[in-house]
Amino acid sequence: MSLKSTFKLLNSCFSTISLGYAGLYECVKFMTGHSHTDNGKGKDFALEVMQALNDACKKWKEEEDIDYSVYGTPIESTTYKFAKCLRDRFGKIKLFKGTVSEGLRNIICARCRGDINSVGGA
Repeated sequence: MSLKSTFKLLNSCFSTISLGYAGLYECVKFMTGHSHTDNGKGKDFALEVMQALNDACKKWKEEEDIDYSVYGTPIESTTYKFAKCLRDRFGKIKLFKGTVSEGLRNIICARCRGDINSVGGA
């Protein structure tokens, strides 16, 4: 199969290319000082980040006729690699009082010390 014929399989929503993400908690905490689960400034910023990712996928789809989507999933083995690269590039980052980030949390998880319940959210 040639490269040209392979690209035809991507067009007209025949397949999907995923834009994956990790470290949403750390991004929000570093940028706002709040958790993405706080039902305030942190949550609002997290929703803006996710909307920007969705908007990028929509733009790419319109430009290229390829179906893009935002994809979040537990990525335990990859978060270690991401965290190591970020630490090597930026050093250790103090995320909240008295602690330094040694890794990234799974994108579907909240900080383990957070006040969250399964019925009412954060």
